[in-house]
Parts: sequence; C-alpha cells; structure tokens
Amino acid sequence: MKKILLGLSAITALAFTACGGSSDNGSGDKKVEISYAIWAMEQEPAEKELIKRFEEQNPNIKVKLEVTPWDQYWTKLEAAATGGVAPDVFSMGQESQLKYMEAGIAQPLSKYIEKDNIDMNNYVESVRSAYELNGEMYAMPRDIDSIALAYNKALFDKAGVAYPTNDWTWEDLERTGKIITEKLNGVHAVAFEIDGQNSYYNLIPQSNGFVISKDGKTSGYNNPETVEGIKKMSDLIKDGLMPSAEELSDMDTISLFQSNKIAMFYSGSWNVKDFSENKELDGKVGFVVMPLIKKRIAVSNGIGLMMASNSKHKDAAWKLMKFLTSEESQKYLATSGTVIPAYKSVEHFWADGFNDKVDVSAFITELEYSYSLPTSRDAAKWRDIEGETLKQVWAGNMSPEDACKEIYKVMTEALKAEQE
Repeated sequence: MKKILLGLSAITALAFTACGGSSDNGSGDKKVEISYAIWAMEQEPAEKELIKRFEEQNPNIKVKLEVTPWDQYWTKLEAAATGGVAPDVFSMGQESQLKYMEAGIAQPLSKYIEKDNIDMNNYVESVRSAYELNGEMYAMPRDIDSIALAYNKALFDKAGVAYPTNDWTWEDLERTGKIITEKLNGVHAVAFEIDGQNSYYNLIPQSNGFVISKDGKTSGYNNPETVEGIKKMSDLIKDGLMPSAEELSDMDTISLFQSNKIAMFYSGSWNVKDFSENKELDGKVGFVVMPLIKKRIAVSNGIGLMMASNSKHKDAAWKLMKFLTSEESQKYLATSGTVIPAYKSVEHFWADGFNDKVDVSAFITELEYSYSLPTSRDAAKWRDIEGETLKQVWAGNMSPEDACKEIYKVMTEALKAEQE
C-alpha cells in the first residue's frame, strides 16, 4: 500500500494558517456546500445513499462526494492539505493519522463530541484509541476491518480432512496443511498476502512479540518472540506449505484462492462481499478465527472521519460526520454488507447479512481482542524498509534473525529522529 510522504514543514505551516477558517453551521436560510473525500470505490453506492438521507434532513447543506482510488487518494490529499484546500471531511486510515493529528491538519473534535453528548465507548476501542492524542479526539470512528482464516471447503473435502474450527491452533494448521499438500497435486495449503496487516502484524503479537511499543518510541524487532512470529511464516514457505515469494508475485493470493490453488489464506473482511457474490465459490468458502499460537490478538485497521482544521464550514462538516458515524448510519452500512461498522451494537448486522451464504462471525469475534495497526508519526520511513527486508526472508535470501536485526536498526533510527 502506498504511504503518505507529507512534509511536516509544509503541514505545520498550514496549521498556522488554519486558525483563520470560519465556522458556518449551514442552518437558517444560508446554504453551504461541503466536500467529503473517500478512497473506497466499492463503498460509493452506500455513501451516496447516506448523503442523500443527510441532505434530506439538512436541506441547507450540500455534500460534494469526492471518490479517489487508493493509490491516488493520498497524493491528492497531500496536495490539497499543503495547498490549504483540504476537503471539509476526509477519510483517514491508521497508516498515517498521527501526521495529520500532530501537525494540525485535523480539527480537534472533543468540544463537538462533548457538546452533543456522544458516548465514544459505543465504538470499538482499537479504532477509537487510534485517533486519540493527548486526550483529544481527532476523528470519528466510521468502520473497521479484521482478519480471519478463509478456507476452501471443496479442497478440504477432496483431501479428506476436516474443516478448520475456531479452536484450531497453529499446529493444527501445519498438520492439516501437510496432508493437503501431499494429497492434492499443485495445491498449497496456505498463503498470506505479503502485507503486514494480512500476515506478520498478526503472527508477531500472537507469538508474544511486538512491532512497535505502545508509546511509539521503541521497535520490537529485537525481541526473540517477534523473530518467532516471522519464522512462522517463513517456515511455511520452506516446508512447501505456502507458495514461494516468486509465485505470489506472479499471482495474488485472492486469485490463487479463487482458482483452487491454495486451501487457506488469511482474509480481510473486505473480501467477504466479493466472495459471497462469486458463483464459482458459492458454498465453497468458510471462515474461522485465526489459529492460536500463544495468545488471541488480531490487528485491525479502522477508518476515521477527520475534519480539516481550516474548513470554512466546520459546524456543517461536524453535522455530516456525526450523521455518518451515528448508530442509524452505521446500521445501514452493516446491512448493506459494505463494511463492518465501528459502532459496536450494530456490528452483528454486517455478519447477519451473509448468513444465508456463509458464516462470517469470525471477523466480529476477532474484534473482541483487536489492536490498532502498528504505526508512528513517520511510519513510512520504516514500514517500507520493513516490507522490503521481509521480502528477502520470504524469498529465502535472508534469515528471519538477520532481517529482524536490520529492521530493528532502521526502525530505531527512524523513531529516534521522530522524537528529536
């Protein structure tokens, strides 16, 4: 995934000019237009419906929806922010939120939250805490994702082995995986997308290691249990249970799963809707929680809605944010199957919507012990090196121990620079 490379000097300079933005609540006879930027193209239909409902309730506020693909979204947002014309409301992921929060691009929201008596405990803790800094909220939690083990029932049946269960351990995955690989020619037991959220950001903490300390100041890559988490994945490749890095570069994990080339993979909740609508996979897919290594913990990347600190229509922007993250709107997102809402009481509606095709409750269960995506203010400076170094492990060109030493060195230098 592309990371933001927003210059702090440029953002900080903007923060000083942001104070001049006026506030217009869009009430009375005056009509205002506010902009709302997102990157999730597949969510556009649901967003348009919610905007329609909002405008019906707030006839003096017009919302201009700006939908930009992921790869271009961050570049566009960076340019807008540094130019002083950031959207009034914009989507933010946990890869980059600290930079916007610390530099003053995002408007602090606590006064709005307190004024409207919004109980933030209604939202999943991992996404809520990700957008809190020094006791101040900088985004309203909108949706959240999680990772579960997806399996191909047809391949399990063909190999004559029982389906995975929520009680599976890592040893169960390895043992069953060996049987599948031996019995089914041309099929690998399991695969991971070569991306932290879908793989090692789960395996590391599940092995009792950590990527970065909670205060964001220390790398965990010198921890022996962190190395153990990396070895879990590299051993699968070494033992032939997982495709090589070269094979994964030729065909992505989802394509391999859909073409019956792998029996299991760690799937994001965002894949469920497509799988449920794929006729080739009808009745063939199942989901369970990730196999237990040492403890139950799962990474989750939650999306928040931020308000530009220099918005000229802050009260109108807040009305939109409050509406989009309300229980009513969150329930609509859930029942439409679009995304798992961050509002805890309506999460089950997302899972219920797939009950006639597949049980996806594992994704909701994972949220009970989820933690926020590992990040820091300038995470891009170490995350790219992290990914590139681990690719050498998956390719068999570097040992997990040496890779973790290298990542630790780079991360330590980057985190030290952040604190200066």
